[in-house]
Amino acid sequence: MDAHSRQWLGLIRWLVLFAFCGLTTSAFARADVVFLMQQAGHGDPAFFANAATYYRQQRKDILIVDSARSWLQVREFLARSALRGANPWGRIVIVAHGTRWTGLAIPIFDDEGVAAPTRWREVRERGEFVPLDESIVDAQSLIVVESCGLGSRPDLLLGLGSLLGGALPIATTAATGLVEFRVSPNPNVRAVRVERAYGSRIRSRPSQRAGVWIDSNGRRHLPVQFQQSLDGATDCRGLDIARLTSRRSAMGQILLDHALRARDLNWDLVSADRGCQLRGRAELIIDSSASDWPIAPIQARN
Repeated sequence: MDAHSRQWLGLIRWLVLFAFCGLTTSAFARADVVFLMQQAGHGDPAFFANAATYYRQQRKDILIVDSARSWLQVREFLARSALRGANPWGRIVIVAHGTRWTGLAIPIFDDEGVAAPTRWREVRERGEFVPLDESIVDAQSLIVVESCGLGSRPDLLLGLGSLLGGALPIATTAATGLVEFRVSPNPNVRAVRVERAYGSRIRSRPSQRAGVWIDSNGRRHLPVQFQQSLDGATDCRGLDIARLTSRRSAMGQILLDHALRARDLNWDLVSADRGCQLRGRAELIIDSSASDWPIAPIQARN
């Protein structure tokens, strides 16, 4: 073979290799999807509009879904959409309001309201949610939760990944701080994502003001209210509050679901129609001036 033929053969090999690499890259490419899960009464709508702009800047071909309002609808879209292509999903971004105490502010099922942390745990433990097949999501899939503070709740993140992934939960990540999507002052960048730390503390002796309020320093004051009916208990004075709120008790588990401890609240027992009622009250104070921080009490009744 002369020198000229060897040069042509080498060029052909490079062209074949280049074509093969292109085919394999296409074959293993994964689609990413962003779910904008706005709920009525939970936060500022601009949070979602700016989030959509931000993610379109990151990847022009990313899918933006603004029609899903529950975790079940997220599942159904992932399972049925032909936009996934031939491979399992890549990044599944969930943009929703929430806090480390109240969890993700979305319903699980269509006929329910926003699910409290306890409800997420119950659905997972009872096997009420059908996970996706490995052809839809697998070990390389990733759930990214764009919601404030959920990164400090690995139990909640594991629950989200378990409901969709089943026995092999999908890896799930979230920010530990306050997440904001803002209009950018830079004309070349339309929206930016900002994550910043925030402070919080629990006051077991709540103020006398009713409902949620914002003080002169911009701090959010959220009432914390937990109640449990103790049907059949005739003498409230004979009940032990410490035992009723221990970690192994029903109320103790509910408190864990909300990242709280029994000593965070001020407890009492009162007579009710069918027995006694255990009540716990406190006030959560959040140092944050963000306009889109959810304003809602932290409460549960059992």
